Parts: sequence; C-alpha cells; structure tokens
Amino acid sequence: MAFRFNRKTNVVFEDHFGFLWLGTDSGLYRYDGHSLIENQYDVFDENSIPNNSVNSIIEDNLGIYG
Repeated sequence: MAFRFNRKTNVVFEDHFGFLWLGTDSGLYRYDGHSLIENQYDVFDENSIPNNSVNSIIEDNLGIYG
C-alpha cells in the first residue's frame, strides 16, 4: 500500500499507549514503532476523519481526536 504521506507534518502527538500520531495536510497517521497506519477522509465512511488537514491532536478518556 502506498501512502500519500505529505512531507509537511503539522503536529506530532504521543498518546498514553506510546503510539505516535502525525497530523499532516494529507491525513492522520499512527506509528507504533514498526508500521505506519493511515487515516484519511472518506466521503462514504461516516467513521472517517472529518477532513485530511490535521493541525491539532488531543486525547481524552475516549481516545484520540484530530
């Protein structure tokens, strides 16, 4: 799988599990130390992120939000 990873990273966040989250202009990515998981907006998926431009990331007791 080829990622559309943008070289410009807007935000880097480490969650309480130790995952690194990267917010870019091409989506939200999670790095677990071995692989990169891509999260992007999908008009046909109501559970996808709201858009691909991620400028901030916060974590609450329910999880990660971009």
